[in-house]
Amino acid sequence: MEFKAAKCPSCGGDIQLPIGVERAKCMYCGSDVDVERAVTAARGQVNLDNIRELARDAVDAGNNEEAINRANVLLEHNPKDVEALLIKAEAVGFSSTLASPRILEMAQIATKAVESSQSDESISKKASDILLSVGTAFYNLGRNHLMQFSTYDTWGRYITWSVYVSNVYRTAKDFL
Repeated sequence: MEFKAAKCPSCGGDIQLPIGVERAKCMYCGSDVDVERAVTAARGQVNLDNIRELARDAVDAGNNEEAINRANVLLEHNPKDVEALLIKAEAVGFSSTLASPRILEMAQIATKAVESSQSDESISKKASDILLSVGTAFYNLGRNHLMQFSTYDTWGRYITWSVYVSNVYRTAKDFL
């Protein structure tokens, strides 16, 4: 079987893909790779519009890891790419768990997007909406956990989670 040098569109890793196959898995990040596109990308012809569309699709589908990977590829080309920052913020936020809350990281990324937008009100509104949506979802997750497992330890964690959400809400309010 013949292989060609390629570049993973999700993580940017240099990979070898079999010729004559439509799709393969990246050995670094595990994402599905369109062989033809990856070979083209290895030649330095990355189509950022396609990556952006795939990142949006991934975040809309709830595939947060893929959305983060694709947003990172966009950010490697332009660290102030506002749309990529918002996609990454939303995906990071929705990848939060009670054991690993990432909503403060989400707020930092959203803040960078707003700062990079040069006072564009539509970006500030979108960033605020993302923070409020994710913050509410995270709060509900914590509250439901507390109701199911009401112990002294759970109350302490619930208070911490609530402080995180409060900080995210304050950041969202500052954007408006």
